[in-house]
Amino acid sequence: MPTIEIDDSQHISRYCKPLCVSASGLPLGCAFYLRSNEEYLSVNWLGYYDESDLHKSLDCVREAFQKKGFSTSKRGRYVILKVSKIKSLLLIFSSEECRVEHLPSENDPSHSGIFGYSESDKTIALRIAELATLADMHPTWISTIL
Repeated sequence: MPTIEIDDSQHISRYCKPLCVSASGLPLGCAFYLRSNEEYLSVNWLGYYDESDLHKSLDCVREAFQKKGFSTSKRGRYVILKVSKIKSLLLIFSSEECRVEHLPSENDPSHSGIFGYSESDKTIALRIAELATLADMHPTWISTIL
């Protein structure tokens, strides 16, 4: 399957564990840290489902998480960010090539990855977290009836 680079106008989501959500409800930098064995940050492409209804698309991501057996906490949050904002930030702060690619898997057809920084780039992870507003943060439970 050919690699698809996700367009700048699209949105991605990332699950933030409770420890990576501040008391004010915003993500902390740790929500965007890469592990030592990771080449990219795992996210989900909301436009895969329906870019015109991000809430409905996020419900599809929540379902995919359940199907994959991933557990989420009631205190965790999903953050929704625009691809163009992430790429603009990476162009400024990273020396690596930045891109957001669609990397589907059997149980997670919207799975994608943010390429362009490494596990040692904690400042970039913090800058990505700073892109989020409270309006970008969403609960872990399904919000609409599919």
